[in-house]
Amino acid sequence: MFGKMEPHMKRRVRAPAPTFRLVRVFSALTAMALAQAPPSMRQPSMFHIEGTIHGPRRSVAPHVNVKFLSEEVSKVVTTDDGGRYSADLPTGLYSMTAVVPQAASARSAPFSPYFRPAFLVNSMTTVSVDGTLYFARPTCDVVVTGKSGESPTKEQMEEATKNLCGGEDLFPAPSADGVPFQIYFRYPKRRQSDQGFVYVSDKIYQTEAPVPVFVAYNIFSLEANEVSFGVRERRLTATGNVVIADGSGKTQHFDSITLMMENGRAVPLH
Repeated sequence: MFGKMEPHMKRRVRAPAPTFRLVRVFSALTAMALAQAPPSMRQPSMFHIEGTIHGPRRSVAPHVNVKFLSEEVSKVVTTDDGGRYSADLPTGLYSMTAVVPQAASARSAPFSPYFRPAFLVNSMTTVSVDGTLYFARPTCDVVVTGKSGESPTKEQMEEATKNLCGGEDLFPAPSADGVPFQIYFRYPKRRQSDQGFVYVSDKIYQTEAPVPVFVAYNIFSLEANEVSFGVRERRLTATGNVVIADGSGKTQHFDSITLMMENGRAVPLH
């Protein structure tokens, strides 16, 4: 019925390739591109940090600037009317500072900044860190005499001032894998001991409650009436109204506790 087709009339018809093969090829190419992309183009893993900044007597501290600083990130957030803050940050090693803006500080007694040294968050999680701003000591007169009536050195003056008037101390306490953690002390007074220092609470203003000793190490923090610290062993004993926080949003209360500060953790000793 039909005649034989001439050679120039022959055609070949190809069926369309299965769609799933294209999807597989595209997915494979995408994965290869992400694997070969430089670190700056990859989406970093993030963590969430939140908390409340208080003033003296657990008062509300609104409009306080809270700064998070790492080698690659610098971010400032401001507390709301209830003193609350929150931030989303790439995982890593950060320090934290909370400061009353200069304009607000000028209208009241000056506050000491809240500070905590390097803390590490290396997973996608939520961390809770509260802080308290205390009044700074308005005045403090120190009289120091050297041996045989000689004038004291600058270092002797600085140490005597910190003993009597308070201040901050930082001690290196890196982890076994090299994370540069530090143990931080903020205190109203201190005295030297055979092993290191004894930090004690004190009244800054007579109308205010005594300012406690504050200790921070990695994500751990502690407040107490008195803290004895052995510098070489990194051993700490806190007594009197001890309050411990570990970043979970919960606190623990003790009359006294002894801790070993090692590998980014505060380990209780029994």
